[in-house]
Amino acid sequence: MLTEAWTSRFFKHDDRKERDFVLKLPDAWWSRSYEYGWAASFVEAEDIVLDAASGISHPFKFHLATSAKTVYACDIDSRITDDQAIMEDVIKDFGPEESARLPEDLLRNIHRAEANLTSLPYEDAFFDKVFCISVMEHLDVSVQKRAWEQFSRILKPDGYVIMTFDYPTVDISILETLAELGGFDYAGPVETEMPADALFNDQWGRLYCYRAIFRKKKPPST
Repeated sequence: MLTEAWTSRFFKHDDRKERDFVLKLPDAWWSRSYEYGWAASFVEAEDIVLDAASGISHPFKFHLATSAKTVYACDIDSRITDDQAIMEDVIKDFGPEESARLPEDLLRNIHRAEANLTSLPYEDAFFDKVFCISVMEHLDVSVQKRAWEQFSRILKPDGYVIMTFDYPTVDISILETLAELGGFDYAGPVETEMPADALFNDQWGRLYCYRAIFRKKKPPST
Protein backbone atom coordinates (compact mmCIF):
# COMPACT_ATOMS: atom_id res chain seq x y z
CA MET A 1 0.00 0.00 0.00
CA LEU A 2 1.40 3.40 -1.01
CA THR A 3 1.86 5.95 1.75
CA GLU A 4 1.15 9.67 1.30
CA ALA A 5 4.83 10.22 0.59
CA TRP A 6 4.28 8.61 -2.82
CA THR A 7 1.99 11.45 -3.92
CA SER A 8 3.60 13.88 -6.36
CA ARG A 9 2.47 17.39 -5.33
CA PHE A 10 3.43 20.83 -4.08
CA PHE A 11 5.08 20.99 -0.67
CA LYS A 12 2.91 22.50 2.06
CA HIS A 13 3.84 24.53 5.11
CA ASP A 14 2.71 21.77 7.46
CA ASP A 15 4.74 19.02 5.76
CA ARG A 16 7.48 17.29 7.71
CA LYS A 17 10.50 19.54 8.03
CA GLU A 18 13.94 18.20 8.98
CA ARG A 19 16.93 20.48 9.45
CA ASP A 20 19.69 17.99 10.23
CA PHE A 21 21.19 15.96 7.39
CA VAL A 22 24.63 15.25 8.84
CA LEU A 23 24.89 19.07 8.75
CA LYS A 24 22.24 21.50 10.00
CA LEU A 25 20.65 23.25 7.02
CA PRO A 26 20.91 27.07 6.88
CA ASP A 27 17.72 29.09 7.30
CA ALA A 28 18.24 30.62 3.85
CA TRP A 29 17.76 27.21 2.24
CA TRP A 30 14.03 27.73 2.49
CA SER A 31 12.78 24.49 0.92
CA ARG A 32 15.62 22.02 1.48
CA SER A 33 14.51 20.86 4.92
CA TYR A 34 11.22 19.82 3.30
CA GLU A 35 12.79 18.40 0.15
CA TYR A 36 15.45 16.37 1.95
CA GLY A 37 12.99 15.17 4.59
CA TRP A 38 10.66 13.83 1.92
CA ALA A 39 13.34 12.36 -0.36
CA ALA A 40 15.09 10.63 2.55
CA SER A 41 11.96 8.58 3.23
CA PHE A 42 12.65 6.55 0.07
CA VAL A 43 16.21 5.47 0.94
CA GLU A 44 16.55 1.78 1.81
CA ALA A 45 19.55 0.01 3.31
CA GLU A 46 20.26 -2.18 0.28
CA ASP A 47 19.91 0.58 -2.32
CA ILE A 48 22.51 1.61 -4.87
CA VAL A 49 21.74 5.30 -5.35
CA LEU A 50 22.86 8.35 -7.28
CA ASP A 51 22.64 11.95 -6.11
CA ALA A 52 22.45 13.55 -9.56
CA ALA A 53 23.87 17.09 -9.78
CA SER A 54 24.53 16.83 -6.07
CA GLY A 55 26.19 20.19 -5.51
CA ILE A 56 29.44 20.55 -3.59
CA SER A 57 28.56 21.42 0.01
CA HIS A 58 24.98 20.16 -0.24
CA PRO A 59 24.64 17.46 2.43
CA PHE A 60 22.01 15.13 0.98
CA LYS A 61 24.78 12.97 -0.45
CA PHE A 62 26.30 12.79 3.04
CA HIS A 63 22.98 11.59 4.41
CA LEU A 64 22.73 8.97 1.66
CA ALA A 65 26.17 7.70 2.65
CA THR A 66 24.83 6.96 6.13
CA SER A 67 21.67 5.16 4.98
CA ALA A 68 22.14 3.41 1.60
CA LYS A 69 24.34 0.47 0.63
CA THR A 70 26.32 2.21 -2.13
CA VAL A 71 26.26 5.92 -2.91
CA TYR A 72 27.33 7.80 -6.01
CA ALA A 73 27.25 11.56 -6.54
CA CYS A 74 27.98 13.57 -9.65
CA ASP A 75 28.10 17.25 -10.49
CA ILE A 76 29.21 19.38 -13.41
CA ASP A 77 31.48 21.28 -10.98
CA SER A 78 34.94 19.67 -10.95
CA ARG A 79 35.28 20.30 -7.20
CA ILE A 80 33.02 17.30 -6.59
CA THR A 81 36.06 15.00 -6.81
CA ASP A 82 38.28 17.09 -4.51
CA ASP A 83 37.94 16.37 -0.78
CA GLN A 84 39.60 19.62 0.26
CA ALA A 85 37.44 21.71 -2.09
CA ILE A 86 34.31 20.07 -0.70
CA MET A 87 35.37 20.80 2.88
CA GLU A 88 36.15 24.42 2.00
CA ASP A 89 32.68 24.80 0.50
CA VAL A 90 31.09 23.16 3.54
CA ILE A 91 32.89 25.63 5.83
CA LYS A 92 31.78 28.55 3.64
CA ASP A 93 28.12 27.50 3.63
CA PHE A 94 27.74 25.97 7.09
CA GLY A 95 30.51 27.47 9.18
CA PRO A 96 33.50 25.82 10.90
CA GLU A 97 31.52 24.43 13.85
CA GLU A 98 29.02 22.60 11.65
CA SER A 99 31.73 21.40 9.27
CA ALA A 100 33.49 19.78 12.22
CA ARG A 101 30.48 17.46 12.56
CA LEU A 102 31.17 15.89 9.16
CA PRO A 103 32.77 12.47 9.78
CA GLU A 104 36.27 12.35 8.32
CA ASP A 105 35.70 9.08 6.46
CA LEU A 106 32.28 9.94 5.03
CA LEU A 107 33.55 11.31 1.73
CA ARG A 108 35.39 8.04 1.09
CA ASN A 109 32.02 6.28 1.14
CA ILE A 110 30.70 8.38 -1.75
CA HIS A 111 31.79 7.52 -5.31
CA ARG A 112 32.08 10.95 -6.90
CA ALA A 113 32.39 12.00 -10.52
CA GLU A 114 32.49 15.21 -12.53
CA ALA A 115 29.68 14.69 -15.02
CA ASN A 116 26.97 16.37 -17.03
CA LEU A 117 23.48 14.88 -16.65
CA THR A 118 23.33 14.44 -20.42
CA SER A 119 26.25 11.98 -20.35
CA LEU A 120 26.44 10.03 -17.12
CA PRO A 121 29.49 7.75 -16.61
CA TYR A 122 27.60 4.75 -15.23
CA GLU A 123 26.67 1.30 -16.47
CA ASP A 124 23.23 0.50 -17.83
CA ALA A 125 20.62 -0.68 -15.30
CA PHE A 126 22.94 -0.02 -12.37
CA PHE A 127 20.98 2.09 -9.86
CA ASP A 128 17.92 1.40 -7.75
CA LYS A 129 17.14 5.10 -7.29
CA VAL A 130 18.25 8.44 -8.67
CA PHE A 131 17.76 11.52 -6.50
CA CYS A 132 17.58 14.83 -8.35
CA ILE A 133 16.97 17.61 -5.83
CA SER A 134 16.31 21.17 -7.05
CA VAL A 135 18.11 20.62 -10.34
CA MET A 136 15.61 20.78 -13.22
CA GLU A 137 14.97 24.52 -12.79
CA HIS A 138 18.59 25.11 -13.82
CA LEU A 139 18.31 23.16 -17.10
CA ASP A 140 16.71 24.08 -20.39
CA VAL A 141 14.16 21.69 -21.87
CA SER A 142 16.57 20.04 -24.32
CA VAL A 143 18.97 19.22 -21.48
CA GLN A 144 16.13 17.96 -19.30
CA LYS A 145 15.10 15.60 -22.10
CA ARG A 146 18.58 14.12 -22.38
CA ALA A 147 18.82 13.82 -18.60
CA TRP A 148 15.63 11.73 -18.57
CA GLU A 149 17.13 9.48 -21.24
CA GLN A 150 20.22 9.00 -19.11
CA PHE A 151 18.16 8.28 -15.99
CA SER A 152 16.29 5.60 -17.92
CA ARG A 153 19.53 4.05 -19.12
CA ILE A 154 21.25 3.83 -15.73
CA LEU A 155 18.24 2.72 -13.65
CA LYS A 156 17.30 -0.88 -13.08
CA PRO A 157 13.87 -2.03 -14.29
CA ASP A 158 11.28 -0.50 -11.95
CA GLY A 159 13.91 1.94 -10.67
CA TYR A 160 12.84 5.33 -9.35
CA VAL A 161 13.63 8.99 -9.90
CA ILE A 162 12.89 11.04 -6.79
CA MET A 163 13.02 14.73 -7.65
CA THR A 164 12.09 18.22 -6.52
CA PHE A 165 12.04 21.45 -8.49
CA ASP A 166 10.97 25.09 -8.41
CA TYR A 167 7.64 26.10 -9.93
CA PRO A 168 6.81 27.97 -12.15
CA THR A 169 10.43 27.88 -13.35
CA VAL A 170 9.75 24.27 -14.37
CA ASP A 171 6.56 23.65 -16.34
CA ILE A 172 5.01 20.54 -14.81
CA SER A 173 3.22 19.48 -17.99
CA ILE A 174 6.45 19.68 -20.01
CA LEU A 175 8.31 17.73 -17.32
CA GLU A 176 5.63 15.02 -17.41
CA THR A 177 5.97 14.77 -21.19
CA LEU A 178 9.76 14.49 -21.01
CA ALA A 179 9.50 11.84 -18.31
CA GLU A 180 7.07 9.82 -20.42
CA LEU A 181 9.29 10.12 -23.49
CA GLY A 182 12.17 8.88 -21.34
CA GLY A 183 10.22 5.79 -20.32
CA PHE A 184 8.79 6.86 -16.96
CA ASP A 185 5.42 7.27 -15.35
CA TYR A 186 4.37 8.55 -11.94
CA ALA A 187 4.93 6.01 -9.17
CA GLY A 188 1.85 7.07 -7.22
CA PRO A 189 -1.00 9.58 -7.07
CA VAL A 190 -0.53 13.02 -8.65
CA GLU A 191 -1.82 16.43 -7.53
CA THR A 192 -0.96 19.40 -9.73
CA GLU A 193 -3.45 21.93 -8.35
CA MET A 194 -1.86 24.59 -6.14
CA PRO A 195 -3.02 24.12 -2.52
CA ALA A 196 -3.90 27.13 -0.38
CA ASP A 197 -1.08 26.36 2.06
CA ALA A 198 1.62 25.72 -0.55
CA LEU A 199 5.18 26.43 0.58
CA PHE A 200 6.65 29.45 -1.21
CA ASN A 201 9.51 31.94 -1.13
CA ASP A 202 9.67 35.49 -2.53
CA GLN A 203 13.44 36.03 -2.51
CA TRP A 204 13.80 35.53 -6.28
CA GLY A 205 10.21 36.21 -7.26
CA ARG A 206 7.53 33.93 -5.92
CA LEU A 207 8.65 30.32 -6.19
CA TYR A 208 6.89 27.17 -5.08
CA CYS A 209 8.48 23.76 -4.61
CA TYR A 210 7.12 20.59 -6.20
CA ARG A 211 8.01 17.00 -5.41
CA ALA A 212 7.64 14.13 -7.87
CA ILE A 213 8.45 10.44 -7.92
CA PHE A 214 8.66 8.52 -11.18
CA ARG A 215 9.06 4.82 -11.91
CA LYS A 216 10.93 3.43 -14.89
CA LYS A 217 8.47 1.52 -17.02
CA LYS A 218 9.07 -2.14 -17.68
CA PRO A 219 9.89 -2.90 -21.32
CA PRO A 220 7.02 -4.51 -23.22
CA SER A 221 6.96 -8.30 -23.22
CA THR A 222 8.29 -9.96 -26.36
